[in-house]
Amino acid sequence: MVRRSICCSILMLGVATAASAQQPAAADKAADKAPAAQNAPAAAPAAPSTTPTSAPAAPIVPINTASPRGTMKVLSQAMEAGDAAGIKKVMHAVNPAEEKMVDAMSAQAEAIGKLKSASVAKFGAQEAKKLVGDTASQLSQAMLTFDAAGEKIEGNNATVTPQGDPQQAIHLVKDGSDWKLSVAEMAKQVPAGQIDRALADMNLQAKILNEIADGITKGQYKTPEEAGKDLQQKLIRAAMEQAAAATAPSSNATTTAPSSGAPGNAPAAGSGNKGPAVP
Repeated sequence: MVRRSICCSILMLGVATAASAQQPAAADKAADKAPAAQNAPAAAPAAPSTTPTSAPAAPIVPINTASPRGTMKVLSQAMEAGDAAGIKKVMHAVNPAEEKMVDAMSAQAEAIGKLKSASVAKFGAQEAKKLVGDTASQLSQAMLTFDAAGEKIEGNNATVTPQGDPQQAIHLVKDGSDWKLSVAEMAKQVPAGQIDRALADMNLQAKILNEIADGITKGQYKTPEEAGKDLQQKLIRAAMEQAAAATAPSSNATTTAPSSGAPGNAPAAGSGNKGPAVP
């Protein structure tokens, strides 16, 4: 399964942000089964599996940006459809760094959408679920979740709290007459210094997902399981390579030169100058 992403661990209710941190990666099923690609920052947390029979159904919130919960529904639809433009329309980014977050999250969602479309076209809707999951059902659950979610508006700021859990609170801001997700608040959910890594993970995952989708379209895979296995292997390999690169000593790092006058970056005698072991 594709893991979430930086905006997708937060955003996706998370919600979608790092997973990619959040979801980088790789399938959690056995190698002979296809992992299901998920948004990450699924666009939203799943609704409770059961509802008290005595409780009345929550009023249906219109799917539009006139309300905070309606905006979350718009986002959920865009995520499920892999609609990058639609995702960007409901994101409030005010600087280049925040725009990079939105671009990475949108690219990943678009790649997952492409993978789903290719899988349905090649294997059929039912078989495609083995690779990408039941996204239609996930979207329905997300809609129910936001109908029942708590909503608090204070001036031009608002929070949507799925299932009454403050830790899942999503922050939105009003932009004109529209409510949008605050990318600045999303960024606060990612540990300092890890945003660039999370974005790189998301972009790499999107690249791999697009490669698998193209392979499916070209007939490189006979079954969704075969495509899923290759996806899993590519994601794991990429994660290992990134981990190795992150821990490798910098090639241009310098240290104080020893009294003998040897170059400061020369390896000490007997050190072997070995790189870190790949986890």
